[in-house]
Parts: sequence; C-alpha cells; structure tokens
Amino acid sequence: MKARNLMLLWDGTPARSLLAVEHPPRQRHPQRYSAGAAFTSWRGSSKDFASLLAEMVDVWQASPRQVLAEFAKAEDAPYWVRHLLAGFDALGGES
Repeated sequence: MKARNLMLLWDGTPARSLLAVEHPPRQRHPQRYSAGAAFTSWRGSSKDFASLLAEMVDVWQASPRQVLAEFAKAEDAPYWVRHLLAGFDALGGES
C-alpha cells in the first residue's frame, strides 16, 4: 500500500489492536476496530505521518512502537518511520 492511502484503525482507549489498511478499505474489518480511524489526508507526506503519530500517542494513548510498525507497512513510508522503529527494536522497548 502507498503511504498516501494508509488508514489506521484501532480499538478502544487507549488505542489497541492497531491495523493499517488501504483507504478506502477494500474489505470490511472486524467490529473490534470500531473505536477509531485516521488517515494521512491522502498525501502521505512526512508531516502527515508525524501528526498522526503525535495524535495516536497523545490523544489515543497508543504505543509509539505499534503505531510505527503499522506505518512501516506502507511501502513508501517516510524514512524516519523505519529508523525510529529500528531504534525501539534495538532498545527492546515497547513504548
């Protein structure tokens, strides 16, 4: 999936069970993802990803590592997404 089409679904507050899907979704997703959905304004720019990461961590209390892991599913995600994800993995941290 391309970054400009990435939509993030989640369940509950704090956000759990994150799932990156293509927007518009090609299939219906289980009800467990009914708590929220956010997308990168179909531009997929680095600013869009940074804003969405900040919103997910601050407002929805999602794990930064989980958000980055879902962002990394976009084949053309901003370079910093995979670098931060690698940093979390190197430190062995979840949050």
